[in-house]
Amino acid sequence: MFDAGSAVRSRMRAYKGLFDELHVISRSPLHVSGIVRDGNLILYPLPYGRMMARIMMVSRARAILRHVRGITVVSAQDPFEFGLIGFLARLGASAKLHIQIHTDIYSPHFMFHPPLNILRLLVASFVIRRADGIRVITERLREKIIQKYNSRAHISVLPIFTDIQTFAHMARLKHPRFKIALLTVSRLESEKNIALAIHALRMAREGGHDAGLTIVGDGRERENLLALARSCGLERYVDCVGWKDDVRPYLRAADILLFPSHYDGYGVAIIEALASGVPVLATDVGVAREAGAIVVSPHDFPRALVAWIEKGPRRGELRSYPYKNFDEYLRLFKQDIEYCADSTSPVQ
Repeated sequence: MFDAGSAVRSRMRAYKGLFDELHVISRSPLHVSGIVRDGNLILYPLPYGRMMARIMMVSRARAILRHVRGITVVSAQDPFEFGLIGFLARLGASAKLHIQIHTDIYSPHFMFHPPLNILRLLVASFVIRRADGIRVITERLREKIIQKYNSRAHISVLPIFTDIQTFAHMARLKHPRFKIALLTVSRLESEKNIALAIHALRMAREGGHDAGLTIVGDGRERENLLALARSCGLERYVDCVGWKDDVRPYLRAADILLFPSHYDGYGVAIIEALASGVPVLATDVGVAREAGAIVVSPHDFPRALVAWIEKGPRRGELRSYPYKNFDEYLRLFKQDIEYCADSTSPVQ
């Protein structure tokens, strides 16, 4: 965000055009210390470690609310630590509290990945009940919040924007090594359950299918996944290529995307694959079912891959996507904040 040429700053510039002023508080690199002004976008850096930055964020947000006239909405990027920061910052102020929820916090797997999430869920329960507006990224998450809290807050469903036109009509290529090319695109963290994709690969190869897996992504599970591939005798058939900003070359050469997460908020990789015509085999997480993936249980995942290899379908189809273009996404983004600003729900 503090790099003027970054994609994040570019997105912030798009958002700033929707409002009179956009104030953003964020952790920053150590060399950034002063307030950064980019027109009506004002960035407040916190060049500290994670815990200290979050403590400082409360006082910084309260100072902004006291000294900057006309702030109507405080938006927090999650209902956990940042949601609590937003709630504390606006105490005594007239601004409304807006909460963003980007992951499926009600998945049974979320609670223990990591165990600290048990405490986070208690914080989320406190914060969500006091929100004036809530933004989620799937309809299923909206329904869960309504069922759990009977919330009076306005709840918007606003999926992550993906420029699907950049993935449509891509020329398909044959993978240079694998006859049946499997692909995962993910952070390599425990909740993403990439180990299940390796186990599915093993079952496919044991069934006589000449398959290989390309893993695009990086994270703390990288070495564990490579060790698993070696222990299964699959090191020749698993390529871990690291994180890539552009996944299109890998989608061109993929026959199917595997998405085996324990839980997930949305699943941008699912949208990108289906928009490219690549079928997706997924657990029932995020947008998988709504978007048109083949959805199976984790227990059935390896057998489902073998069934797909033997029967298809060979082409994926994106069933639904809510935006015609980025301008429509921005319009709905602004509308969501305006709903919150006009909310009359009482603060508890």
